[in-house]
Amino acid sequence: SEMFYAVRTRDLGMVKRLLRAGAGVAALDSYDRTPLAWAATQGDGRILHHLLHHAPDAKKALEMGRNATALGHSMAYQYSMKLLLDAGAD
Repeated sequence: SEMFYAVRTRDLGMVKRLLRAGAGVAALDSYDRTPLAWAATQGDGRILHHLLHHAPDAKKALEMGRNATALGHSMAYQYSMKLLLDAGAD
């Protein structure tokens, strides 16, 4: 989808436009990842911040049995990790 493309290419402007237009952030790609999980694994705090604002339940961003916090931590992105924890992820 357009949201996955925007997140994977780190196009913050496109992410913002899609969110304003009502694009969903809970969709799963062919790997069962959400846009939130993609942003966490990329360590893109700017995009992660906007996605969390529109879908604050970070616990639902699963990839292969790991939540988005585990993904962010395993990728060693401290700012992303802080955003996820502040949003209530475990």
